[in-house]
Amino acid sequence: MKKVLENAASRGDIEGIHFMVKNGFCALDDDNICTMAGAAGQLKLLRWLRGDIIVEQFKLLEYCPWDPTEVHREAAENSHDDVIEYVEKNSENHHIAYAYSVGLPW
Repeated sequence: MKKVLENAASRGDIEGIHFMVKNGFCALDDDNICTMAGAAGQLKLLRWLRGDIIVEQFKLLEYCPWDPTEVHREAAENSHDDVIEYVEKNSENHHIAYAYSVGLPW
């Protein structure tokens, strides 16, 4: 089910994730879920997973953990500026590395 959850995160599928969690098919206990959402540029889903927005018909009882550095890195690699900005504003004092050694090794 982890792969299904990660694919739903990549699509930004709030309804699908809510269904899986509500019916006990999976739990929001893996920080990779937020990383997948950030990598795909799914800002609305990322904010919902973190509890920053409420989607009325899809309320969460617990919020998803995240690794802000990983979400930031993935968003930067995929040029999702809105996700990068969100992570920088909401990283809760986590140190975020801004240089990811992208480029040629010489």
